[in-house]
Amino acid sequence: MKHISVNTYKKDKYYPRIVRAVENILAQSDVISPSEILIEMGNLSKKNYEAWRRGQVPYLERTIEGSLSKANRILRIIGFHAHDLNMVPRQTIYHQWGKGKNRVLRFSKSGDPNIEQSYSRHYAWNQSKEKKLKVIKRAKPERDVKYRQILKQRSIKMDDYEKWEQDCKKIKKANKGLLNEFEAWLKASGLSEKTTKKHLENVDFYLNEYLLYEDAIEAKDGSDDVGMFLGYWFIKKAMWASKSSIKSNATSLKKFYTFMHEKGLIKKEELTDLKQRIKEEMPEWLATLARYDDPSVEDVWLV
Repeated sequence: MKHISVNTYKKDKYYPRIVRAVENILAQSDVISPSEILIEMGNLSKKNYEAWRRGQVPYLERTIEGSLSKANRILRIIGFHAHDLNMVPRQTIYHQWGKGKNRVLRFSKSGDPNIEQSYSRHYAWNQSKEKKLKVIKRAKPERDVKYRQILKQRSIKMDDYEKWEQDCKKIKKANKGLLNEFEAWLKASGLSEKTTKKHLENVDFYLNEYLLYEDAIEAKDGSDDVGMFLGYWFIKKAMWASKSSIKSNATSLKKFYTFMHEKGLIKKEELTDLKQRIKEEMPEWLATLARYDDPSVEDVWLV
């Protein structure tokens, strides 16, 4: 694991994202917790967190995206940043929700007491409102009208959670078949094993994470979501977001939807629109990423 110290933590690539996540949480509360920060960063889904709280998952780390060493690295940076903000640490005990509510929940795979305490440690704001407003100055509501409208359209309440879950299960099964066919299509085009694997990873993330994040969207209906994905969601939710990863995902999605067009699953106009949008909007996506990773930028989404 990369060594994180009080002298180096602000130079870590995850630091700007942690800072922004803390700002967003403080805009709504006086207390922050590692699990909330992981959710805000996109490294832990609310559904998986809630499943863990209900006792359906043996330990929280099992549901966290990325390696455990990265998760522990983030925990250390959270601790340093909270100390830098003069927030007060408070140890908290997490009990299971619902039946078995007296059961204490476990965070880590190892069960190491120090790691358990790092996850369960909350930090409380105990200073003036004026100081807090300065801290959360960069967490103003996103005012980009276009993306705000899209977000509103996508914020569908899952009243029928079981139906949504069943729909996602069916779509994931169909996606598995598509990805197998896509893999064969890529290999037939002469791509190396390494390149093929990267394209599959990128498309798998788009199909099974993004398109199923709030709604159950089939792959054939997802070609017009690429702009929202690469220009907003990926930047905010994917801890590994970078200029190269945005370009890599764009290339993978162009190849995938070319494959989908050849199968007759999307129209030629849809493929043309996707390629045109990537070409025209890529500079802005990269500029947005640069703003997001710059702690001095107050409003990332407003240009």
